[in-house]
Amino acid sequence: MNRANNIINSDTPQSTEAVILKAASEVFMERGFDGARMQEIADRAGLNKALLHYYYRSKEKLFNAVFERVLIEMIEGMIQIFEDNLTVFESIRSFFKKHQEILMKNKLLPLFMLNEIQRAPELLIDLYPVDRIQVVRKKFYSDVNNEQHMGIIRKDVDPHDLFLNILSLSVFPFAAKPLLKGFYSMDENDFQSMISHRKENLADFVINAIKA
Repeated sequence: MNRANNIINSDTPQSTEAVILKAASEVFMERGFDGARMQEIADRAGLNKALLHYYYRSKEKLFNAVFERVLIEMIEGMIQIFEDNLTVFESIRSFFKKHQEILMKNKLLPLFMLNEIQRAPELLIDLYPVDRIQVVRKKFYSDVNNEQHMGIIRKDVDPHDLFLNILSLSVFPFAAKPLLKGFYSMDENDFQSMISHRKENLADFVINAIKA
């Protein structure tokens, strides 16, 4: 009995769907939407293509399920940090720690997200409640303004620029990984060592740049 039949006969629909989503995530991350093929996803999941289409009628539906899952996993952890009752400096430390851990576990994630959002800018709006992001963004801006009035953060720090700089510092090395490895003549181990070092120093770099 082949693997596909084993899944059909002995696994629950939920676990079959989990197998599909895992395989699809790998293929979409590696090849993007345009390069991915349903047959390859079925092969990697150990399913026949007909069963894959039974769960997801089209590549677009399957991609949206994968993208939404990745988006929620990535954004929710970040949003919760800024929703918590933390100081700005504590939020910055928590953000870098959490975000770097996510990116190190999912090395293809940054390029995947950037490429697919550029391909279809409506994905973020369609698959995630943008209103919630706006609420969190406004809270962060308010927290920065409050700590500026308290003399903790320099008054010339713009909250919008600060948030953008934090995100850019975290994402850029992963998004530009091929360029950096070539520029610095690094292998994969060297790159991972650099990221581990940055993980410990990014928060201090930003906090020292903005504190009063």
